[in-house]
Amino acid sequence: MVKEFTYSDWVKDESFFKEYNTYQKRYTTVARESDKVLIDLVCKFVQGCNSDSSLKLLDIGCSTGNLLLHLKRALPRVAMTGGDLARSSIEEAKKNKKLKDITFQELDLFELPENTYDIVVANAILFYLTRQEFKDALEIFYTSLREGGALFVFDLMHSF
Repeated sequence: MVKEFTYSDWVKDESFFKEYNTYQKRYTTVARESDKVLIDLVCKFVQGCNSDSSLKLLDIGCSTGNLLLHLKRALPRVAMTGGDLARSSIEEAKKNKKLKDITFQELDLFELPENTYDIVVANAILFYLTRQEFKDALEIFYTSLREGGALFVFDLMHSF
């Protein structure tokens, strides 16, 4: 039987992340089509809020920060944090001068602070989770949100 490749395996694979970081560079100027949909949804949520100047957004699994770059262009007054366990991705994001107004930190999706964010974005990271990890992640996302906050997930689920 083939061993299941899980989140804990994936976040330790620095060789994968170095290749992935290079791949991500093609989306710094123009967002991916799926990211455009996500950005539009987040913008609509923010428009429905009383003020965007005190809102806090977390992009968990942010990689090199491309989605945050496009979100910051659309929502310059929202405080943004990018969290990822891939050290090379966080280092790459911190080096990017276009991302200077965004905080980046090594952050495990299973250890998010409670009642901190108005918006949590999880983009293409949950498919690595086991069913139990997926359930746990949703609970953690919920507890990390402030009252009235929103979770935006764009992902796929599969049996492999």
